[in-house]
Amino acid sequence: MTSLFEDIIPSQTVWTIAYITVLLGLSIYGLHRYSIIHLFLKNRHAADLPPRHFEELPVVTVQLPIFNEYHVVQRLLDAVAAVDYPRDRLEIQVLDDSTDETFALCRDKVAALKASGLDIVQIHRTNRAGYKAGALENGLHSARGEFVFILDADFVPQPDILHKLIHHFTDEKTGMVQARWGHLNAGASLLTRLQAMFLDGHLLLEQTARARSGRFFNFNGTAGMWRRRCIEDAGGWEHDTLTEDLDLSYRAQLCGWRFVFLPDVVVPAELPEDIDGFKSQQHRWTKGSIQTCLKILPAVWRSRIPLTLKTEATIHLTSNFGYLLLVLLCLLTLPHSRTEASFWRTLLVDIPIFLATTVSIFIFYAVALRHAHPKTWMQKITLLPGLIALGIGMSVNNARGVLEALFRKQSEFTRTPKRGNPAGQLTRYVPTRTWVPLLEVFFALYFLVCLVDACLGGRWTSLPFLALFVIGFSYVALLSFGARWSSPGFWSSESISVVGGLQKIGAALALASTLLLGGCASGSRNQMIISTADQKMVLLRDGKPTRSFPVSTSKFGLGDTRGSYATPLGKLRVRKKIGGDMPAGTVFKGRIPTGEVLPVNAPGRDPIVTRILWLEGLEARNRNAFSRYIYIHGTPEERNIGQPVSFGCIRMRSCDVIELFDSIGVNAQVFVTPKPLPRELAQISENQMGPASQGDHRRL
Repeated sequence: MTSLFEDIIPSQTVWTIAYITVLLGLSIYGLHRYSIIHLFLKNRHAADLPPRHFEELPVVTVQLPIFNEYHVVQRLLDAVAAVDYPRDRLEIQVLDDSTDETFALCRDKVAALKASGLDIVQIHRTNRAGYKAGALENGLHSARGEFVFILDADFVPQPDILHKLIHHFTDEKTGMVQARWGHLNAGASLLTRLQAMFLDGHLLLEQTARARSGRFFNFNGTAGMWRRRCIEDAGGWEHDTLTEDLDLSYRAQLCGWRFVFLPDVVVPAELPEDIDGFKSQQHRWTKGSIQTCLKILPAVWRSRIPLTLKTEATIHLTSNFGYLLLVLLCLLTLPHSRTEASFWRTLLVDIPIFLATTVSIFIFYAVALRHAHPKTWMQKITLLPGLIALGIGMSVNNARGVLEALFRKQSEFTRTPKRGNPAGQLTRYVPTRTWVPLLEVFFALYFLVCLVDACLGGRWTSLPFLALFVIGFSYVALLSFGARWSSPGFWSSESISVVGGLQKIGAALALASTLLLGGCASGSRNQMIISTADQKMVLLRDGKPTRSFPVSTSKFGLGDTRGSYATPLGKLRVRKKIGGDMPAGTVFKGRIPTGEVLPVNAPGRDPIVTRILWLEGLEARNRNAFSRYIYIHGTPEERNIGQPVSFGCIRMRSCDVIELFDSIGVNAQVFVTPKPLPRELAQISENQMGPASQGDHRRL
């Protein structure tokens, strides 16, 4: 059967040369991934210990750059106020450039903390000169600390964070110590799960490999501590790029300063839940990295550092050119598909390029998952096709950033809006929106044509790859238009019925995309049966029981009447996962971590701790479960587990709820019954109770 375009696009050698040239460019970055994997595996067990400890702790200034962060600023200040460090050696600077109600909210909170004895000051600017870099530089003029710890507004540090970082500066050559980012809301949606995988690959593999092999790596803009003298020696903060962190990092390391990365010190933060927020963030990072590349790369090659460091720095600084190459690859796909293939070209060109590009991505993120989530990585690996599809879908947005940097187009520092987990409430911040979704729709349709053309031409081996491109561009475009359709005021009142229909279609397409990407694999395959009679939970995977946990349900009985504090019965599902990567015993208030960590059986305390699985009812008898805030969560009162003592939720021991949280995904099914467990499940429950479920009350 002939192809759709057999007579329109003739077979020409030029298409093959152009196509292979682009693929060879992508292959360079693919081969570099293998080198990163090698360096990571070679150095993964290296010790990250400070040479010694300070006999007398130095003064640390904590800088909090803020711009219109109404939803998260109080959470940030509460967490920073709970940091365990001598008060006479701790200074907190709230670098507030806000132009909305955040300023007043921050002012009142700062005043209250100052009255409690904390050395905290709000430094407010009205001109935003230099954006974040300008705020950091301005705060540094009045800072009294020899060391500076920087936190963005959506981060929630643990109380001991400064102690984990400061002692590495006993090495006088150390200029910066970087902690790894965690994720507060990784389980919120398919998009956040894919983002978490993407960041784990970068923040675990790349940073660890570069740091422990002596190569240059960068401060990530937050959750890191600087030696003030290092900043000054490198020339201070500069704002001629959108990635001031990458810029300063390279200038400092070219001056001879040593950087340290601590992969086991995790500071959790909020991932963008809106696709436009994610696009805005990625565009800024991509454009800024190319701006820094154009600025710094000549200095790298003029320096006297070894050739291996120059080569690594070059690949690092130019890596985002890969998005531009990917867009060019997209445009060349259909013309190239009309060229004649041969055995030798397949053997000597196609297969090696495939191994260097696609296979390297799978192995890279599989290794990252294996080490970031050792217990659940096999479950999470089903999302890798989705991660590749998302990267494809984001290529147009990120290629725009590359081109803007190359053509020296200036733009302001656009911060990513944070939601602060407002539990379904509308956020007051709308991310920047562009014309890019129209181009994404074009590419989705273009690859749909390529897919049909491949079917008619009998090129069956290309179908899975073409399908990834169709899904990737469709998924990203769908989320973008969905965000616009759901915006308040976007539609006129007479269009409400039309919007409802469009949203239903969008929801159906989103579900289809999620299924195709494997996004529901970790959710629908898992079920939990909770017996209020036995006060036990059995976890099933694909219908087979795998684990049992003791639980505690409500002391007020069973039901779903609003205000009753009863535990609902029937079929439910996990609607949201909150608290991933937080330390065991972390206290939550309004589903927001406060920064406080409680030990097991802390006297006089009974808050929600460690993890939250927010349940949604699927039947008429439990329809209020979600609005009643019915969770599966941890409790410090572990001595009471196995008895009905809760206020409606299902309580678990911290070690158990962490294991459960890591084992299941959003949409996992929950069935609560007043009856005892069936004999076969009860017997399995007794036989499979591990140490963590048999009264092991180890300290958190």
